[in-house]
Amino acid sequence: MYGYHKKRYHRLCICLLSVIFSIACPVYAADTPPSSDTLSAHNTLLLDTAQSLSTMTDRTEEMKNLLIDAQIQEARQYQMMRLRIQWLYETGYSSFLEQLLGASDFPDFLNRSEQIRSLITYDRNQLTELSNLRSSIEADAALLTKQCDLLRASRDALSIEYEKLLILLNQQNTASGVSVFPEVFSRIPELIARADEQIEEGQLAADQGIHAPSSEIRDPDPSLNDDISDNTSNVADSESTVDENEEDDEIAPPPFSPPPSFSVSASESLLLSALIQCEAGTEDYTAMTALASCILNRVSSPLFPNSISGVIESEPLFSSVSDGRIEALLYGDIDSVCQNAVFDAISGTNPIGSCLYFSPASSSASGATFGSFTFY
Repeated sequence: MYGYHKKRYHRLCICLLSVIFSIACPVYAADTPPSSDTLSAHNTLLLDTAQSLSTMTDRTEEMKNLLIDAQIQEARQYQMMRLRIQWLYETGYSSFLEQLLGASDFPDFLNRSEQIRSLITYDRNQLTELSNLRSSIEADAALLTKQCDLLRASRDALSIEYEKLLILLNQQNTASGVSVFPEVFSRIPELIARADEQIEEGQLAADQGIHAPSSEIRDPDPSLNDDISDNTSNVADSESTVDENEEDDEIAPPPFSPPPSFSVSASESLLLSALIQCEAGTEDYTAMTALASCILNRVSSPLFPNSISGVIESEPLFSSVSDGRIEALLYGDIDSVCQNAVFDAISGTNPIGSCLYFSPASSSASGATFGSFTFY
């Protein structure tokens, strides 16, 4: 009986020792390289993520550029409105009541009231357009912020998948002794770097977009160039050439150019407005602005006198100068539309670029044609 229990006790001890040693001394299998199916699945996922990131980066860049363009337009319109107010005070149009009371008779009163109505309507439309542009910029800035967040998430997903596949490939290369990486691997760091760049620039543009231009433009400057934010300087300032056959100003507004480097007094502004009314009073608005821009180009050129009055009075004389029409108009009423065209030209609206000369559109001269004029 004792021998039976002793044998049973020995068997139990042997079993316990076997279990203990099996736990204390586990056997590890050698690392095996990933299967081709695993690598293929990760590679496909990496390609899809990279393509998604590339598309999202392009979209972010497009939204950023559109927002910056809108900020440029807003800064210009804001400054032009300030210049407009300054110009109204200098030319005396700030006192509309005085203008009405100075009418010589009732028809003159009606004529002046119509001019004042046109000016008020013009200014109200400009202010409404600026307000709508501000609302649009704020909405676009919010969308761009969300787009940057989505791009950042896509960028992080690509980075994680890139690291996973890199580990698997290193295991395979170690096992095979051959270093092989897919072609897409060389493009991943570039995609990530570009995404980081667009995230930074896009967020900067969005942050600037939520601020009204009054917080950025502090000192009035007729040159208009110093008041545009640093972010807008990264955008190309070249404007597309206006189609010679384009006649609808609302569909294709004239391009914007740097305003003249010289200052224009109120008297010279009125003189130029009178010339525009005499020479192009029956033309469309763009043709008026083009002719005014041509005169301003001459003032800036060393080939002509350095003042508006000097250019207008130089040979060959304009027909309205030689027959005295412009002088008579200066003592009468100058059309508000002509004055607005001159103001826009002084502020930088220039559909003709650097053209110095013009001739009738019916002539053989080649150049930019607006209304009855060809500028070259």
